[in-house]
Amino acid sequence: MGASNLPWVDGTYHLGPIILGASFEHALEKDDDDHDTGSAWNRLKLSISAPFYEGQYDRVVGSLNSQFGASNYLRTWYGVSNARASRSQFRAYDTHGGMVSRGADLTWS
Repeated sequence: MGASNLPWVDGTYHLGPIILGASFEHALEKDDDDHDTGSAWNRLKLSISAPFYEGQYDRVVGSLNSQFGASNYLRTWYGVSNARASRSQFRAYDTHGGMVSRGADLTWS
């Protein structure tokens, strides 16, 4: 269990100096009737990293990552139902599963 008490699995695979990573997280369905935030969802994060420089005292590592979510994940975090739209200033917004984000990191340690 992760810090948020959600079931998750992660792992890495070393391919020489390159590190491939993956993590999968699943949120359990809540026992309430709120379809917007009570649904179960899945999220997958993939990453690849490699050292750019390794010295005697420091090291620079670069990495790329992408996160993907099921439609329930995107609806929970980004969607706005018709019911919620009628009670707020936001328009209804229906989401679909797919890429959530992608990024790059550069770490000097």
